[in-house]
Amino acid sequence: MFRDANREYEVTTPEGGKGRLGFALGDLAQDNAFTRHARSLGALGFGVISFAGIPGAPQSSMLWTQTATDTAMTVADGDRQPSGELQRLIAKYIAIYFADIAAIAPELGEPRIRPMES
Repeated sequence: MFRDANREYEVTTPEGGKGRLGFALGDLAQDNAFTRHARSLGALGFGVISFAGIPGAPQSSMLWTQTATDTAMTVADGDRQPSGELQRLIAKYIAIYFADIAAIAPELGEPRIRPMES
């Protein structure tokens, strides 16, 4: 379901501790719930963000989608929304991730983060 573009970054959490953010790039050529959702949004790309050791992070991985106009992040039904500080940290690292995988997925371009709805 995912392309060979996984990356993990050690981050300083908003509380000052250490944690890890993981990013994976989905394969739009596959047929599953994630790809159907991403295609319904007109996504150029999609993937997931995972969290390790980050207080207040969602319990499950978050879905990200990149369209021609924005980069949206979606939490699983019933999961908690990341705080504003954590959203800014994710935005910083998704930009780094997109730059790191530019040779693999040039269609993503620069992230255009849309604030999450609460």
